[in-house]
Amino acid sequence: MALRLETSRLVLSPVEFADVGALRVLLIHPDVRRWLCDGRVLSEADVRGMVAQSREAFLWRRAGFFAMRTLHDGSLVGLAGLKPAVLGGPELVSALWPSLWRSGLAAEACRVVLHDAFERVGVQRVLAGADAPNFRSLALIHALGFRQIAITPGAFGTIRWFSLERPGATG
Repeated sequence: MALRLETSRLVLSPVEFADVGALRVLLIHPDVRRWLCDGRVLSEADVRGMVAQSREAFLWRRAGFFAMRTLHDGSLVGLAGLKPAVLGGPELVSALWPSLWRSGLAAEACRVVLHDAFERVGVQRVLAGADAPNFRSLALIHALGFRQIAITPGAFGTIRWFSLERPGATG
């Protein structure tokens, strides 16, 4: 797919089957899978299925997962994008190598994904959810300007749900 999002340090492009191996290594990292996969170790087939679903989502809903690569050398450092939320509507998701946490890359990627969602895709609202103990994701969600709308049961007690409206939207 020709879609490409760019920031000062990152290039984001829709995930491809060629990304499966690198994405799996990221997603099975203990610190990443704890929150993103509720601790589950994803198989290669699981990640391949995720990529297939994302590619289909780009065709039908114009949104899915982006591979996050550094602008200077193209190395895959994470994943960011939208998936259908259990509460309905698109949910912002991101994953980044733990060695890069606190670098601002996740916020940078999420901001460009949100801009794309509101401008190109045309969504009116994006959701974000995080397990209550996941203080890093909660801090990112707050920094992006989301407001809390619900609490639901989750693998680690509760999931806190947030919403961000399209800039300029009334509601």
